Amino acid sequence: MKRAHAAGLLADLDTALAVRLERQTAVWDRPNPPRVSAVLSWMTLATAPGDGQIMAGQLAHILTLVERPGVSVRVVGQHMGWHIGHDGSCQLLTVGADMAFAEAPGMVGHLVLDPDRVERYARRMEQISDLASNTVDSREMIEKAMRSYA
Repeated sequence: MKRAHAAGLLADLDTALAVRLERQTAVWDRPNPPRVSAVLSWMTLATAPGDGQIMAGQLAHILTLVERPGVSVRVVGQHMGWHIGHDGSCQLLTVGADMAFAEAPGMVGHLVLDPDRVERYARRMEQISDLASNTVDSREMIEKAMRSYA
């Protein structure tokens, strides 16, 4: 958020932070929180967006989130080599109906509502998920990465 503020994308950093924290509380502390399953590339763990202390804090936050019921984070290790996930990130969402949000190089992120296209993203996510380590091994990878930034 500091970089967004410095770039002029956020007028008031304190307000933006308060809104973000309020939104997180509304999502996670409600009676029936969402089921979240994330698959990360090892590159996410190896590429710090700021200094080591910031990255260690972000990884610690991920480790806190995986303690919540219904939250799963798995990592696709470097040993898996190139795979379809390197084409760009995507998210599958179920809010009444299935939808996808996709990003790729040279393309603005977009919401996909067409059921056939959403199904293709779901199959893509399954392919990537099949490459990911289990949650226990993934947690160890995240902890190891976090220690490397400390």
